[in-house]
Amino acid sequence: MKNYLVAATLLLSAVAGLSSCDNATIKGRVTIDGKPAEIGRVNYLLRALKVPAGEHRIEMRFSPTSVSGTVGVARLAVILIYVALAAALLGLLLCPKMKGFDKPHGASTVNCK
Repeated sequence: MKNYLVAATLLLSAVAGLSSCDNATIKGRVTIDGKPAEIGRVNYLLRALKVPAGEHRIEMRFSPTSVSGTVGVARLAVILIYVALAAALLGLLLCPKMKGFDKPHGASTVNCK
């Protein structure tokens, strides 16, 4: 599973709230100047962080499990597509002249001679 990092250096004249547009249900770790910070929520869905005044380096690290699951499904789909293409090409190579397609649907079976 891949870890993602979002980092920023902020110069604030007063305490501020920082929200990110990623899903708050994704587990992650946030640090302010290398020290762990508490992650909150904004509008129920977004991640939020209270940042004190001054210059600070913010780092948000997260590793969403949904991404690794989606990548696995996509890889399986690509493999199945390749298998289907290989089967179709093998069918064309073994049976280059298909007979029976000139008749109405269901009139005869496909014969390869």
